[in-house]
Amino acid sequence: MQGLQSTSKTLQVSRAPVQAGLHDPRESAGKQGLSISAVAWGVSLALAAWPAAAVVVTSGDVSPVIASAPNVNVAGQRVFIGFTTGGVGTFGTLTVNGGSSLTAAQITPGIGGLGTGIVTVTGAGSIINLTGGGAFNGLDIGSWGTGTMTVSSGGQVVCSSPLACPFSDIGDAAGSNGTLAINGGSVSGLGTLTVGRGALQTGFGTPGASTTGTLS
Repeated sequence: MQGLQSTSKTLQVSRAPVQAGLHDPRESAGKQGLSISAVAWGVSLALAAWPAAAVVVTSGDVSPVIASAPNVNVAGQRVFIGFTTGGVGTFGTLTVNGGSSLTAAQITPGIGGLGTGIVTVTGAGSIINLTGGGAFNGLDIGSWGTGTMTVSSGGQVVCSSPLACPFSDIGDAAGSNGTLAINGGSVSGLGTLTVGRGALQTGFGTPGASTTGTLS
């Protein structure tokens, strides 16, 4: 598959429910007030111009546990963002920004049937390196749940080769909702990318549920 970059087009695939036996202060008067407002405006401009720190950061339910750092290497491991535990969906986020990097075999936001995961890769030099290999590799966005990945402002998601990441999905299992949004970033090195698969197997997928995959 050729590298994906931001475009003005959106591809959305929705699959109908799968039926099978198997298997969410006003302005102040006087010069003093004006001076304070001017200072506040200046501070706000300075903060807006300050570059984002180069750091990989997570929140909520993310496995394995990732300590915030400029460069994180969990090569050979799948990273789950937003899982399902005891029939209850959890929420998780993963952010790679400011020129930081994360290396992993696979990125999987939204899993277990009810999990919700959000992944953001933003800023020049920010990158997720996918090592792939083995049965689980590449991207599985909305594996079985709700998953979103946004790659923007120079951010990159790169697999070492299409052979290492032969199969990736946006909206994988039946009942999933997956979105990959590319806005000034790029995704490259993947093999086959399937949008809105709606797979249903024993222990994977929700019978009778619709599946949506969006690539924009």
